[in-house]
Amino acid sequence: MKASILIMRNMEDVFAFFTHPENLFDTKRKRWISFDPPGPVSAGSSVNANFRIGPIAGTATYEVTTFDRPHRLAFLVTSHAASIGGVNTSIKSYRVRSVLPMEDAIELRAAPGGARLTRTVDVKSKNPFAWIIGLPFSPVGNSGTRRELRRLKALIESELP
Repeated sequence: MKASILIMRNMEDVFAFFTHPENLFDTKRKRWISFDPPGPVSAGSSVNANFRIGPIAGTATYEVTTFDRPHRLAFLVTSHAASIGGVNTSIKSYRVRSVLPMEDAIELRAAPGGARLTRTVDVKSKNPFAWIIGLPFSPVGNSGTRRELRRLKALIESELP
């Protein structure tokens, strides 16, 4: 899944915004995902994403694989633990393990008046159910990615000077 948008802020400020992993998500999904420790991240660091959607709760690890300030920031997302209704499930099962890893990457290029942001979410799974299990961690399809980038653009342009 890949989408791009022009953000009317300089590249360094936009890059710094995304070094806080909680900013990878629009405000709609921030309600059910929290990061430990909270950002900012740096080269080689990792954070846990804790999520809860109704009776489903779990943790995934976001490991920084590329930190090329202010051009590219990429995370490898892997899973650790999940529970449904408080009952632990084995994350080693084929269905869950095959969803992850996936890469979530932010790329920035200078553009007139700001920065061109391209976000790529690459789910490595061959499992046809991967998109269902991966919902907490990625927008659904290119249209979902574009919609989320529009929300993030509005957030960035309103929060950054």
